[in-house]
Amino acid sequence: MAITPKQELNALKEQWEAANEQARFALLVAGPGTGKTNTITHRVFVALSNETETSKIYVVTFTNAACKELKDRIFKNCSGYFEDPTISALKVSTLHSLGLKTLRRAGQLIEYPGEPIVADEWEQKNIFDGEVAARMGMGGTTRVKHIRKAYDAMWQTNISDTPDEYEITEDEKERFVRIHDYLSRFYSFVLPGEIIYRCVDAYNNGRIPAARLPVIEDLIVDEFQDLNKCDHDFIRILSAHGAKLFVAGDDDQSIYGFRYAYPRGIIHFQDTYQGGEIKELTSCFRCTPNILVPALNLIVNNSDRYDKNIRSLYTDAEPPVPGYIHTWFFSSPTREYAAIARSCKRLIECGMEGRENEILILITKKKNRTIQLNFLERHLELEEVPYDRPTVIDYTDDFGIRAIYALLRIIKSYEKEKHDYLAHRTLLQLLSGVGIKTIINIGNKCAENVFDFINLFYNPEPPAWLDTVATKAISRAKSILDYISTWSMEDPLFERAEDIHAFLTELLFTRIRRTYDPVEKWGSLYSGFPEAMTLGDLLDFFTADTESDQLAILEAVSSRLVLPEPPVSDNNIKKVKIMTMHGAKGLSGSVVFIPSVEEGLIPSFRSLSSPVELEEQRRLFYVSLTRARAACILSHCFRHCGGAKAITGDASCTEVRLERSRFLNEAGLESERRTSGLSTFEAERLIESINYLF
Repeated sequence: MAITPKQELNALKEQWEAANEQARFALLVAGPGTGKTNTITHRVFVALSNETETSKIYVVTFTNAACKELKDRIFKNCSGYFEDPTISALKVSTLHSLGLKTLRRAGQLIEYPGEPIVADEWEQKNIFDGEVAARMGMGGTTRVKHIRKAYDAMWQTNISDTPDEYEITEDEKERFVRIHDYLSRFYSFVLPGEIIYRCVDAYNNGRIPAARLPVIEDLIVDEFQDLNKCDHDFIRILSAHGAKLFVAGDDDQSIYGFRYAYPRGIIHFQDTYQGGEIKELTSCFRCTPNILVPALNLIVNNSDRYDKNIRSLYTDAEPPVPGYIHTWFFSSPTREYAAIARSCKRLIECGMEGRENEILILITKKKNRTIQLNFLERHLELEEVPYDRPTVIDYTDDFGIRAIYALLRIIKSYEKEKHDYLAHRTLLQLLSGVGIKTIINIGNKCAENVFDFINLFYNPEPPAWLDTVATKAISRAKSILDYISTWSMEDPLFERAEDIHAFLTELLFTRIRRTYDPVEKWGSLYSGFPEAMTLGDLLDFFTADTESDQLAILEAVSSRLVLPEPPVSDNNIKKVKIMTMHGAKGLSGSVVFIPSVEEGLIPSFRSLSSPVELEEQRRLFYVSLTRARAACILSHCFRHCGGAKAITGDASCTEVRLERSRFLNEAGLESERRTSGLSTFEAERLIESINYLF
């Protein structure tokens, strides 16, 4: 290890001083690899040391998996100093969960028959949009999707009306709101954007008095750069009544503009919170200087950002570890991806065998299969390099896997004793032969008879007012629920594999379309799971929001395998990770490859005409560069043939030539003409640097 004890001590001292900030409002600016999570765990330690009641400490982060990981880190950091019940009672949640708690506490959810579920993307498109379109008499869901997105934009940016770009008529607004209100209450769900908006709106209009807000003394918010404007308003409301606020983030790592993230909340922190203090972490444990410096050269080209003073600890390590960054230029993508695959092979042969998972290959988007993924997979397979595909493809978009996901949620709801209405609605929709007309008929009959939708599945007999078609549909759904009545979240997945197969082929999809195999994707996915996987782990995997969250779950499952000599199988060997740039946030790799660094791909063609989107693409590239620890190998090529149509959108296009990305110029990186990948000498030098990493 090259980083000296003195360097480590000074960096930890910086983290500890930040965690001990006494100002009522504090912002922690933490660049890549500087110890943000460690500082947050220290902050919780400080709050507990000050004898703050655990029930009055709230820690908020971005995803469910991040909540679990952060709570585990807090437990590990505090367990030797505080009693277990104290730490276990700590509230670590997403902002959506805190919003639902706020609405529930203030009596704003009494119209829902059960605990509202936040509808995910599939449920929004396939359940909400589909039923709204049918009830509005529309031939397809496209217009409903536009209306929903307009309202989502209104909610997340906290503006008074839907954006003009969608041109929503008053009649459409009235009908949409009416059907939305009916469906959300009937199926007990909320759309993601509306939760925090409802909190802010109810507070501003007196429906949530200050006395009914959650009682908070310490509010700690992670990933502050990813909050949207409405989220910021909610945080201001929660912290306006005596709570100490500690937020952490990095505006340069805000890459969720499609979720209306507002990174300028960091820049304007002291304007928003008078008397607020800003602490910055300046010691980077992750990136070697030859990677960090070009990344910083790149990101300074963005406007209106918080200027940071980050320095790689490897600069003054003993011995210094400068690291490597290369920009390779090839004549074609075939040569480019062959070189990447051969380089992976060379690294494994020269010392990274058993550490293949320390190699990351970052692609721009999962949808760019013909441009990137097909080439990459083909050449990795030719070199016999083990690899993992991008994990979030999104598996739950497949009907078979969606059905399994719904089933797992229902089992989980039994254990929580809180029905998941949307999961039951999903099950009904996926039954072969059950169409939207039948589902709407069931809903209308329940409304006419003031009957709770969920009771259809658990009453001994179906109501007499259901027609024959609806009764058969409900009876088939009930037979599935009977089938899983003895299942548990603790059940090993391999013991339930045959039962899951039977559920898909014999109970749910009884009429199979020739073009669709309900078990094909599930079989492929199942074959790659660790042997210790339980149904609960599988549910966590499906619920995860990002690729890095899914990988963390799989690695946690694998760590439970206590075997003296694990058998070598495809399920437990280490593999090179192919990930999207967005999905890699939160991860790092000893060696990172970033192919196709070309104008039109990164930055995307769409962003070239939008300064705001261009800056987000620059942040995305900055995040990608700073995943690398010892080496980052960027590449681009002269022309594309096979992927020309996907790049240009022109079906007649057979070849396209793209310039190297402007981001390479901004980072100060020159291209080197190559015909092959790493040599044995180059690979050995890289591995020598890797062995000095912290």
